[in-house]
Amino acid sequence: MINLAELNPEELAQEVAKVKYWHHYLDFGRNVVTKQGKEGKFCRKFQQWILSGIPEDLTNKSVLDIGAWDGFYSFSAEKRGAKKVLATDSFIWEQRELYGLDHNFWRDFGAGKQGFELARKIYNSHVEDYNIDVLDLHPDKIGNFDVVFFLGVLYHMKYPLFALEKVRSVTKELLVLETHISLFFSLFPQPLMRFYPSNELSKDVTNWTGANIALVKSWLLTAGFRKAELVKWRKDRAIFYAWV
Repeated sequence: MINLAELNPEELAQEVAKVKYWHHYLDFGRNVVTKQGKEGKFCRKFQQWILSGIPEDLTNKSVLDIGAWDGFYSFSAEKRGAKKVLATDSFIWEQRELYGLDHNFWRDFGAGKQGFELARKIYNSHVEDYNIDVLDLHPDKIGNFDVVFFLGVLYHMKYPLFALEKVRSVTKELLVLETHISLFFSLFPQPLMRFYPSNELSKDVTNWTGANIALVKSWLLTAGFRKAELVKWRKDRAIFYAWV
């Protein structure tokens, strides 16, 4: 087994390059970073935008990261003082092949946990992992968490309200939700949504909904959260907080 701590920067970069696809931009120090991140430099800026919407102090909090992929937000929570972090995923880590997705948007993506697992070793991280689908979340399976991240996942859910109910069931204090929203429908105060039956959004058939801000808040309250607020809004993306 390779001892990553003993590798020089060039050798470490070679190990990082063995991962077929990095979705997240990760900085491993020693001038070694992931370079294939989704949409290049945009991804790095976008990650920082989302990160700025996450509480800076997570000291002694338990954190659940749903849809963790390469784990950028999981590792960030650990760096911000979380006492326990559980990263979960299913579609990316183990199930993409089951969806029969064979079109240009996904064809070159590499499935699996290779990136997450390598990053965890490089960071010498204690972040835990569990392969589980959003709709299978339950306190009996994973427990409850003070803070839950649900970032970039909701609009991929065919049953968004049911998904939020499952997320609520494992949230003790705060949900941080980031999602795609409909810019046009967000001009209206009524809860409205655009439905994407095929690949209308980014030519990706896994994108299902473009809710407006009012609808996302309504979903959160209906799912059982006590209070829901819009925290940040950038073009067709928004971050919400929901409290238990």
